Amino acid sequence: MKIVNRIVTALLAAAAFPFLITQFLFEIILSVNEESIAYGLINLFAGTDNMLTGNRLGFQESILSLFKMMTQQEGTSDFNIVELWNSLPADLDTIKKLVVAAFVCVAVGAVVALVIVGCAIFTKAYKTIMGLGLGGAACFLAGIILFGKAGEPLKDGTIDVVKLIADFIMGEDGTTSAIAAIATSLLQGTVEVDVFALGGAVFGAMIMLIAVAVWEFAYYITLPEKERKVKKIKKA
Repeated sequence: MKIVNRIVTALLAAAAFPFLITQFLFEIILSVNEESIAYGLINLFAGTDNMLTGNRLGFQESILSLFKMMTQQEGTSDFNIVELWNSLPADLDTIKKLVVAAFVCVAVGAVVALVIVGCAIFTKAYKTIMGLGLGGAACFLAGIILFGKAGEPLKDGTIDVVKLIADFIMGEDGTTSAIAAIATSLLQGTVEVDVFALGGAVFGAMIMLIAVAVWEFAYYITLPEKERKVKKIKKA
């Protein structure tokens, strides 16, 4: 039974990684604001069943797809994700910090999952594994909360998506034509952010670590009293 426990615990912790790699890491969904001028004009000229206002635009990427995007994109030498990140408008500074903090939490949770695999295979530290399982799950949960908090200004309209895109295109000098400035002013509030959240990758990994803690606790309470106290006797 001890060998079965080690195998099951290690597999549960290791199962976090397929989730993290293949499932959606984050999900951002945009739609056209029904109360905006643009929404009414689009429906007027294109009909109410048009694809633009009748559908939502989603950005759902996994770590695997992001890696492929960066390594297989034509002109990879000109694609610098760090440079792109640093060139984002100053209005996004707070959001950027929260996003970075969220991904740091996710990374820590992944490291904890790896540590659990090692502990499960090479030790009998049942309580330590339970604590690591709950701690790793807490890291993933913290990442989910921080990433959701980062999206609040975009979801409630505090930061307008259209203006954000315009500022990014214009660059730091802010030079643009009068027509572009008028268009930007008219289109403000047109795009809404419906969803800004971490995806199934993080939720799945969190559930796996909770399962580790639950399984290890269930196994621990079935152990004879002598086996539970072995460590305490040795230390004394």
